[in-house]
Amino acid sequence: MNWLLNIGLFVSLAGDSGLLLSQNILQEGNTKEEHQGQKQGSYLAGKGAAPAQAEAGGPRSPDLSSIESLNAQAVGYQDKGQYPQAEPLFLEALTLCEKYRRPDQPLILVTTLNNLARLYFDQGKYTAMEPLLRRALTIGEKTLGAEPANVAVTLDNLGYLYVAQGHYAKAEPVLQRALRIRESQLGPDHPDVATTLSNWGNLLSSQGRYAEAETLQKRALAIRQKTLGPSHHDLSFSMNRLAQVCQLQGRSDEAKSWYRQAIAVLEKTVGAEHPEMAVVLINLAGLCLHQHRYDESLALYRQALAISEKSLGFGHPVTATCIENLAQLYSKQHHYVEAEPLYQQALAIQEESLQPDHPDLAETLRDYALLLRKTKRKSEANALDARAKIIMAKNPEAILANRTIDVRVLGLSYGHEGMEKKSNGALNSP
Repeated sequence: MNWLLNIGLFVSLAGDSGLLLSQNILQEGNTKEEHQGQKQGSYLAGKGAAPAQAEAGGPRSPDLSSIESLNAQAVGYQDKGQYPQAEPLFLEALTLCEKYRRPDQPLILVTTLNNLARLYFDQGKYTAMEPLLRRALTIGEKTLGAEPANVAVTLDNLGYLYVAQGHYAKAEPVLQRALRIRESQLGPDHPDVATTLSNWGNLLSSQGRYAEAETLQKRALAIRQKTLGPSHHDLSFSMNRLAQVCQLQGRSDEAKSWYRQAIAVLEKTVGAEHPEMAVVLINLAGLCLHQHRYDESLALYRQALAISEKSLGFGHPVTATCIENLAQLYSKQHHYVEAEPLYQQALAIQEESLQPDHPDLAETLRDYALLLRKTKRKSEANALDARAKIIMAKNPEAILANRTIDVRVLGLSYGHEGMEKKSNGALNSP
């Protein structure tokens, strides 16, 4: 199996304080302030503005500054794949939110809940993540009202979680509600509407409804081009998604064109060594692998791996994804000696950074087991397959043949639009 990675799913830092905005947790794209330099109500603090100031309308208190600082530190560790270091910082921030909670500042708590949920998403702790988002949604609805655009942020994240879990029937009404709120409050052509459209398109793609998914992804791209301009960073998110849906429909030439366009946008906006570049290169390499263009695929994987190791570190899940795909490339060419240590490296990274019952770990185990069978080591292969079956028994709705994995990196927001998944012959977000 190859990986399809989606970019744009996670949060970016808001303002000098570094407090993460929950709206970016499982979705791609930037805040309205980043798009238009305007403030959306009291929730989204623009660049250089602190959320606490925006909400309270007065001087910053030491406790609020501490919460922002803890969030920023935690995200720094998370973006490097250092999850054990990030979690206690998020939990400490949450404790401070509870201790100093004020009626006029509910969004500090909502934001921290979303940020912790994002960490759990990265680790595959889906059962721990849902209660956090449910609580954030309840607080938002109670203090902000049922329909403000800020509530749509948590709805988008919750919908994205359900898609990742394979709970498609639960995801659709949540994303529909998020879209209805955003279109009503922000208008049909707002960049945040594009984010929800893209997440909904990801749901449809996961269900095999590719034509419908493509329509939504094209609409999202059109909105971004209209509101952000022809060369904005966020266009790469839509282009990556369109490439994926074309690839899943067997339209490889169109998919390659979209990947190349995404690469061009990233080179122009964030540079050739940005983590998001590694994601798109992995996806393009997977397409080349599927077409048996092995030399081209190898060059792209090596380029992606160099970027990922430099920008995210060797122990990051994105690096593991690249290493595992490189192992698959060697396996397809019967270069088993080269492939095996790569499978072992990828497995070691995933065992360290992901939950022991994460579906991605099961996929790597199955792929490695296949290599062991080809090299006549049946007993070792059976042991790995047994581990994979135990994991999948705990994740009955996770479909390995079409699994989305969202990559969240500094500003990559595997962002929501983002995080994403494994798919036959293709590399994938929110």
